[in-house]
Amino acid sequence: MKTLGPLLIRTGLLSQEQFAKAMDLQVRTNLPIHEILINQGLLKENDLVEVFKKDMMIPELRREDLHDIEPDIKNLIPREMAFRYCVLPVRFDLHGHLIVAMANPADNHAADELMRSTQLYIVRCVAPTSLIKDCIAKTYGGLKKEEPNIPPPAAPPPSAPAAP
Repeated sequence: MKTLGPLLIRTGLLSQEQFAKAMDLQVRTNLPIHEILINQGLLKENDLVEVFKKDMMIPELRREDLHDIEPDIKNLIPREMAFRYCVLPVRFDLHGHLIVAMANPADNHAADELMRSTQLYIVRCVAPTSLIKDCIAKTYGGLKKEEPNIPPPAAPPPSAPAAP
């Protein structure tokens, strides 16, 4: 699966420079790149969902798909893992594969960890980050919707006064 940065650059949603700055921030904060891009105002949640749908052919899950998760499905992915990777187990498909809503379905590390933890084949679907976080809180109970500590975008430097 393609990585998120080159995909966003290729589609024109980000410049190389913007992505490089976001990656530097990711190294310093250890936060997911998609959350940094959204919180920095470089990308809108819906734009990210559309890129995954159109350019990577990943199915989108909506709010109605993410409610009333069965307890046996919920228990397949621990709460901490769901929050760390911003993922939510949804249901089994006809082949017994676990359908998972992911804020960043291009995150191969998260998908690998999910497969290792569940011992199941994971079908990656996309949903907006805020929707997944809300549904994680409702599904697992007691989990606060925490916002990552991502600094706001830097203000542009003041312009120099004009010479007389």
